[in-house]
Amino acid sequence: MSAPAPSSRILFATNIERGQCGVFLATVQALLQSSPEADLHFASFSSLEKEVRSISDEAIRMKAGANPVTFHGIQGQTHAEAVIARNAEKYGEGSSVPPPAFSRPLDASTTMATIRDLCSYLLGWDGPGFMQVYESMSDIIQAVKPDLIIVDVLLSPAISAAWNSGVKFSYLSPNSIKDFAASYQPLAMLWKWPALMSGYDYPVPWYQKPLNVYHYLYMVYQILKEPGLAETKRYVEEKTGKPMRCLMNTGKSLPDHVKIFVGTLPELDFPLKSHPRIVPCGPIISDPSPISDSDPKLAAWLANGPTIYVNLGSLFKLKEDRAVELAKGLNTAMSEMESKTPGSPPMQVLWKLKKDGEFDATGPDSKVRAAFGDKMDNDRIRIVDWLDSSPLAVLKSGNIVCAVHHGGASSYNEAILAGVPHVVLPFWTDCYEYANRVEMLGIGRKGTRKQQPVFEATEFSETILEVVNGKNSECMKKKAWELAELCKKNGNGPEIAAQGILNLATEVATDASKETTE
Repeated sequence: MSAPAPSSRILFATNIERGQCGVFLATVQALLQSSPEADLHFASFSSLEKEVRSISDEAIRMKAGANPVTFHGIQGQTHAEAVIARNAEKYGEGSSVPPPAFSRPLDASTTMATIRDLCSYLLGWDGPGFMQVYESMSDIIQAVKPDLIIVDVLLSPAISAAWNSGVKFSYLSPNSIKDFAASYQPLAMLWKWPALMSGYDYPVPWYQKPLNVYHYLYMVYQILKEPGLAETKRYVEEKTGKPMRCLMNTGKSLPDHVKIFVGTLPELDFPLKSHPRIVPCGPIISDPSPISDSDPKLAAWLANGPTIYVNLGSLFKLKEDRAVELAKGLNTAMSEMESKTPGSPPMQVLWKLKKDGEFDATGPDSKVRAAFGDKMDNDRIRIVDWLDSSPLAVLKSGNIVCAVHHGGASSYNEAILAGVPHVVLPFWTDCYEYANRVEMLGIGRKGTRKQQPVFEATEFSETILEVVNGKNSECMKKKAWELAELCKKNGNGPEIAAQGILNLATEVATDASKETTE
């Protein structure tokens, strides 16, 4: 990777939620490793400062003379705080992220309800909250004077601040090509690709096509008319005298210079028409150190036998009854596999569990422990709330035979990079798209088809068995391995994103230098 022009200065701006900031941290780390001379600035909320400084300090330790990353704290509510505040106003105290409709059983009314909530969820802030973050971000831009700003697509106030500053900017996102290419598709998209929040299969069955078209049109209507979005837009435009910009109301109106760096590849998405401004980088996830280095004890335990890895993301929490149901499904699948393959190493489960409420998952009187029979007594079940190793390090250990996840972009991409088949439990309506991709690509199955989104032990165990030891399991393993090899051949995602951003910044700085000298 070539060094940047001396005057090039890049400002990254992101939310603190792991699903969004992860690609920023990975890209900055790649830039520091390959171009330590780069003048990098990182704007986010205060809780991310420690991690940014850690990445910066490590780069300086590894290479003398490397420039540190300058952190700039954004004042105001985080995206999650803003969403919770709006949900509390609409649904009452104790509301969660995402809104309640996202976890309702799937049907047409649920899709419409989640589409109505989606606009305010994606935007996040109300008018005053938006302005506080906007003004803070505007001050940071003025102080840094960057040549290029790289913005999180869900940090809407920063999008407006970057747009109104006159500084060149682009987007960085962990999301799919489809999320940004909708406005470039032929009309066939209305009945060919599942509408967001619908949970429909790909390709959309003929009998669901009319509703699919309706859901697309309903989403367009909500973007134009949704009261919360309209109210915030009106407030911001009165205060700034300029249009409010966010992911939903830009589309084809983006300036020509804007690139959208996405953490995927065309081969990992639905077949669709892309656009030159969309830059597929492959999964933007940093290569972890081997698990034998980061957690030797866990590595030794994993080596005891084939392991099912359960990680339902950083946001979703399980109540005790749901954890017991999941444990019953895992236990049934493990027992079935033992009876089918006597003499083989016993199956294990590594489960990173986030609890909704206080309950014991591992003690002698635990209902979760009881659901596993004697398997936990025999140290074949590990239930933890934290792992020292990253999910990708665990998945790349060579011992994971199945990744059970919720259908988030990061979880999907981690299993893709590791070449591990998936079982997807999409608890929220916005997670069904990745479950559909998994089935379309033949690398796993959805575990909640009968009672979505509520998983049930019998169906879940049957899905585990199908993926790990079914008649098509070898084909799934082969396809998962082939996609991992494809990503490897394409190159390291963070490095590709870093190189593209660096090239863009250098081009902008060079053009500015030419204008100054002319």
